[in-house]
Amino acid sequence: MENEKSVREPVIGRDMVSSLLDTEYIRVYDLEYAPGCHYYDASRRKADQLAAVQTEEEFHDMLPDGVGCCIVICEKGQEPRLLLTSEYRYPIGRFVLGPVSGIIDAADRQQPDPRVSAAIREIREETGLEAGPGDQVFTVNPCLFVSPGFTDESCAVMCAVLHTEDTGALSTKGAEGTELFEGFELLTEAEVMRLLKEGRDRKGRYYSGFAWVIMTCFALGFWKEFV
Repeated sequence: MENEKSVREPVIGRDMVSSLLDTEYIRVYDLEYAPGCHYYDASRRKADQLAAVQTEEEFHDMLPDGVGCCIVICEKGQEPRLLLTSEYRYPIGRFVLGPVSGIIDAADRQQPDPRVSAAIREIREETGLEAGPGDQVFTVNPCLFVSPGFTDESCAVMCAVLHTEDTGALSTKGAEGTELFEGFELLTEAEVMRLLKEGRDRKGRYYSGFAWVIMTCFALGFWKEFV
């Protein structure tokens, strides 16, 4: 626009970051983006790895913190269905609908495709399903920022098209640490569209923003060529 003013983008150097909280899974930093001007950043990253302090080249090439998986279950005699979990989320104090998801760990980062490695591992841990030779696991979006006004946490959107003859074998026995699951939802396209329209799960509860992303991914049909 002609009357739009030019705004200089603040550059946050590594020497402008102070640690306020440092735990294994969450850290809080003070970003002094200008003299006397402060912004607080919740992150999973160590100070020198924050998105805010990366060069433009590093930012373009950065791996996300984790992955969220659009898992399409192809079972004989059934139409393809989206697999979601009901997981207890401590900050909101209840079980909510969401995708299989998790952090890209050190072992994943050593693989040719860390995102795919993390997706396959998380699917195995949280559902008991193994991606076989006839299955497909691929990246839909390499890096999305979850809530960039509050945190630099990021997540890749993955899709896994899995063929199975027995969804009764689904299991969360591989869940680790604080992970707590109530069960699974296998949703048809019609059921996914209903949940997207209503904005609540079958219990009437609001679901996670990433559940919305994954249901939208399923509804858009990126997976159909692999069925």
